[in-house]
Amino acid sequence: MDPTNLFKLTACGFILDPQGRLLILKRREDDPFLPGFWQTPGGVVQPNETPEAAVERCAREDAGLETSCDKLFGYFTYADANHQRAINLNFLCSLSDPSQFVTLGQGMVDEAWSTLLELTNYNMTPELYDACRWALGKSSM
Repeated sequence: MDPTNLFKLTACGFILDPQGRLLILKRREDDPFLPGFWQTPGGVVQPNETPEAAVERCAREDAGLETSCDKLFGYFTYADANHQRAINLNFLCSLSDPSQFVTLGQGMVDEAWSTLLELTNYNMTPELYDACRWALGKSSM
């Protein structure tokens, strides 16, 4: 087995607004991977792309937002729709301009700015839920 193909690298941004709320996006119901689940902007890190650049690109594609990555705070692993193992890097992010509005990308059907208390209202994977709780906990300190 080729060790370079053991994992794919993904990254997602935990974008906080000035009020300390976290942006989450709902996937389409016909999405082949986690249909109808909520997520943060993110995706596969492309060849010759840094994880930070991938997060910023995905924030533009998924939500129409310009962001900056402030801090890498953790990771989780998961299996994608094709059962390939992936390592996902988690970045705290801030909006480049706090007055921006979300413009959903074609893979998303809804958006929410969640507080820590509201987070349980959204269907997401346990790994992402834990990362969201961590990000929201840091924003309230």
